Amino acid sequence: MKACYFCKGKVKEKAVEFDGKWGTRRVILTDAPAAVCTQCGECYFTPAVSRKMEELATLERLPGEHFVQVPVRSFRVA
Repeated sequence: MKACYFCKGKVKEKAVEFDGKWGTRRVILTDAPAAVCTQCGECYFTPAVSRKMEELATLERLPGEHFVQVPVRSFRVA
């Protein structure tokens, strides 16, 4: 891919951090290879990378991985 689908900016290969949700599980994946627009920041993943991301996200637990806690808050005002 040479140009961004949305803004037509130049796309460059780099490793990114991706925060995704698979079912009820939220996972942060680091060092994911992506094509990233240098103008708007849109990320594109190959089908092989997407499959690997899903595989990693659905694993129960990996040795040595760390966890972070984040609050879940409703936008609605009480």
